[in-house]
Amino acid sequence: MMPAERDTGIALCLAFYGLALFVTPALCLGPTDPFDAGLSDWEIFIGYAGIGLDRSGSGVSSELLMGAGLTPWLSGSFTVAVEADAYLGSVSETASIGLFGVVIGRERFSWDLYGSAETSGALMTGTELDFIFGRAGAHLNLEAWFQNDPENPEGTETSLVISPMLHYEVSESVVVLSAVSLGYCPGDDEPEAELDAISVGANLALDEHLELETQLDYVPGDDEVEASASVTAGLITAF
Repeated sequence: MMPAERDTGIALCLAFYGLALFVTPALCLGPTDPFDAGLSDWEIFIGYAGIGLDRSGSGVSSELLMGAGLTPWLSGSFTVAVEADAYLGSVSETASIGLFGVVIGRERFSWDLYGSAETSGALMTGTELDFIFGRAGAHLNLEAWFQNDPENPEGTETSLVISPMLHYEVSESVVVLSAVSLGYCPGDDEPEAELDAISVGANLALDEHLELETQLDYVPGDDEVEASASVTAGLITAF
């Protein structure tokens, strides 16, 4: 890409960022990459949450993501997610649309902007910083969530999520990852950062166009809910 094209791309990317129409990163661990041109990316994930709790406190989920490369630096997606309790008696569906933009893309450093707009009324905007050191890498995701809440006098709940992550390429086809997720709700009476989850995962390249992603999360408990774990697995096809 020529310098002038890159400058134009950065400006447009920042403009799209301000519109809050963004793409939600995939469920499993891993840095987010632009999609290839056209409708090139299909991802499906299945998860089970509440391991260690009784059945009434657990649930299952699935997510289908269709991604398209719009330009070399801008990608869009459409996602459908379904969640249900372990008895499959209570089911909820959510759809979202979005964009993912590369502001700076270098061999050892990248800065990306992303987010989502959901049918549930939730909006998310985020940024990702990636630092690559040969076969290893460090990543930092910062996200802000805005959720309409009719029971909240202020109307909208805001939460912030900080997620540092490390990865290591064991081989050309195997990558292991670990991350922590910290949440902060500025609207709480006594706001403070809380540990949301500790995660480990492995991503396996099955062939040139197919990847298997797995993730295990530990979710700390509190005064109302016991600690638990969740597992997620997904298949990604890219053409």
